[in-house]
Amino acid sequence: MSQQSIFRRLFCIIPALLCLIPFCPPARADDAPLRVGVMRARPPIAFRYPDDPERRLSGLAVDLAEKLGQAMDRRCVFTEGNRDELLDMLAKGNIDYICGLPQPLVPDGARVQTLTTSFATNRRILVGNSDIYINSEQDYKGHTIALLDDSEKYQPVAESYGARTIKVFSYQEGFALLAAGKADAFVVPSGEIASYLVMMEQVPDIRLMGMSLERYPTLIVLAPDNIALKTRLSGELVRLEEAGELENLREKWFGRPLIHRPGLWDQYRDVILTSLGILLLLLCLGLTWTILLRRRIRAVTRSLLRSERRFQALLEASPDAILSVDAEGKLRFANQSALAHLLECKEPQSHPDLECGGRDLIELLQDARQKGCAKMTLPLGKDKIFEVIAFPAPDADKDSSLSCCIARDVTERRLMEQELIQTERLAVIGRLAAGVAHEINNPLGIVRTNADIVRNLSEHPVVLERLEVLRRNVDRAADITRKLLRLALPQTMETKALDLAELARECLSFLSPRLARIELNLDDLASPLPILGDRTQLEQIIINLLINALESMNFKGKLWISGTLESGPDGRKEAVLRVRDSGTGIAPDALEQIFDLFYTTRSSEGFGIGLFVSRRIAEQHGGTLRAESPAEGGAVMILSLPSSIQD
Repeated sequence: MSQQSIFRRLFCIIPALLCLIPFCPPARADDAPLRVGVMRARPPIAFRYPDDPERRLSGLAVDLAEKLGQAMDRRCVFTEGNRDELLDMLAKGNIDYICGLPQPLVPDGARVQTLTTSFATNRRILVGNSDIYINSEQDYKGHTIALLDDSEKYQPVAESYGARTIKVFSYQEGFALLAAGKADAFVVPSGEIASYLVMMEQVPDIRLMGMSLERYPTLIVLAPDNIALKTRLSGELVRLEEAGELENLREKWFGRPLIHRPGLWDQYRDVILTSLGILLLLLCLGLTWTILLRRRIRAVTRSLLRSERRFQALLEASPDAILSVDAEGKLRFANQSALAHLLECKEPQSHPDLECGGRDLIELLQDARQKGCAKMTLPLGKDKIFEVIAFPAPDADKDSSLSCCIARDVTERRLMEQELIQTERLAVIGRLAAGVAHEINNPLGIVRTNADIVRNLSEHPVVLERLEVLRRNVDRAADITRKLLRLALPQTMETKALDLAELARECLSFLSPRLARIELNLDDLASPLPILGDRTQLEQIIINLLINALESMNFKGKLWISGTLESGPDGRKEAVLRVRDSGTGIAPDALEQIFDLFYTTRSSEGFGIGLFVSRRIAEQHGGTLRAESPAEGGAVMILSLPSSIQD
C-alpha cells in the first residue's frame, strides 16, 4: 500500500474519533469523592480539637487520606465511628475504605482486605499509682487491668498471666479507673494515642511503665471485592513514602521518626558493629549482674510493700485506738478507731488535730514524754470507757522521739466486773436469805399461833388492837422471808402461751379491794398481746408494779394501764405494757437505782426487793423493765417482752 493511501485513510478515521470526544467528558475530583472512615476520638490518629469553633477533623489518618485523595485527584469525605460501626458501613458499601485502623482491631475472620502502612503504634502499660510497679506482663498476677472493649484479642493474654480484667469503652474511662484506684494498670493498644490524650486533657499522675508489649502497624481496610481501589492506594502509598511525605506525617503527629531513613546504617555499619562487639564483650558480665540485681531489688521492694500494706492494714483494722504525736505536738498517725473515738472525727476525709481529743489526752501524752509511761481511764461519749496508755518511741524521720498512745475499749469488761460483783453479792445474799428465812420462819410461826390463841381467849378491845398490830407485823416479817427465799432458791420457768393484756386484767382483779379510790383507765390496753412465759412469775411482776403505783399515790389518784405491739431495736415484735400513776414521780438520778437490791424511796415501808426481782424475771424472759418520769408528773413503768407472733 502506498503512503498516499495510508494518509488518506488516517484523515478519514481522525474526524470520526474527534466526534466521540464530547460524549466522554474528563473526570473531575468533585464528581466521585472518596468516602473514608476514621476512628472516632482517637488522637493523634483522628480527633477534633475542643477549642476549634469549626470542629474540623484532624489527625494522622485524616492527613494521610487527604494526601492519597490528592494523588488520585479525588476529594475525601470523612465518616467517624468505632471499629464495629466502620466495618459495618464498609460491608454495606457506605464507605470506600477505613484509614488508620490498628492491626489488632481487625477481627479474626473479617471479610476485608488490608494495606499495611509504614505507621506503627505500640501497646503500652499505664499506671496512676506511684506504689504500683507493673513493667511487663509477668507482673500482671494479682492485679486488676483495664482493657478497651476492642482488645478482645489481648484479653485472654492478660488473663493467662493472672490478671483480673475490666472492660472500658474509652481512654478517658480507663484514666478515671486509674485515678480512682479501681484499676492497677490500663493496657492501651497505642501508647502514642494515650500519651497524646494525657497531654491534651492534662490528666495528672498517669505515666507509662516498662517497654513496648507489642508493636503493630496501622492499616488501610477495604472491602474484599474492591481490588482496583486497593491497587491504586498501594501505588500511591509507595510514591508518598519515596517522596518523604509519610515521614513528614510521622514527625508531625508522633513527634519523632519511627522508621529511620536508610543510608546512615550502611555508611557506618562496620564501625558500629566493631564498637558494639567490643562494648558487648566488656559489658556482658556487668549487664547480667545489673539484671539480676534489678530483679532482686524488685522482689525485695514488692516484699517490703506487701509488708508495709499488711502492717498498715493491721493498724487500721485494730479495734484499739492507736495514734502518735511528734515533739511539736503535731499528729503523725491515727488509725480509724483513734479518729472515731479519741479524736471524735466524724468525717473520714477530714484531718483533725490533737485538740479534738481534749485536754486530758494532751496532758497524758506530755506525761509520757517526761516520765516514760503514763496510764489513765477516759470516759468517752455517753457510755464508753477507754483505758489509755502512752509511751515514748523513737522517730525514724528525725532525731527526736514520738509520743505514742494506745487506747482500749474496756466498757464491756467494766460491765462484766459489775455483773460479777452483783453475782457474788447475790450469792452471799442468797446464802444469808436461806439461813435467815429458816431461822426466822419457825419463831414467827410460834408467835402467830400464840397470838391467835390469846385473841380467842380475850375480848378486851385494847388487847385485841395490840394483837392485830402483832399479827400484821408477823405477816410482814413472813412476807420478807418469802421474798428472801425467792432470791436464794432458783425458780424453774413453765413457759406457755399467754396474753399479757389479759394477765394485767387478772392482776387488777386480785387487787380490786385496793382500787376503791383509784380512777382506772384501761382504754389503751390492747388485746391480745401474745407472749410466751411463766404465768406465776409474770403475775409477780405486774402485781409488784401495780402495788408500787398504788403506794406512790397513797391508794388515791389516777392509774393508766396501756399495752401495744411494737418493733424492738432488732426489728422483732415486742409486747409492751405501761403502768402509769399520778403519784410523786421518780427523781431522774434514781430511774436506774430503783432496780438495785435493797434500794427504796419509802423509808421503812419498803425493802427494795420487788423491782429488783421483777427486772430479773423480765430479763429471764428475754425482755426489759425500765422506768420513766414524764414532765407532767407521776411515773411510768414499762415492761417489754418478746411477742410470740413475728412477721
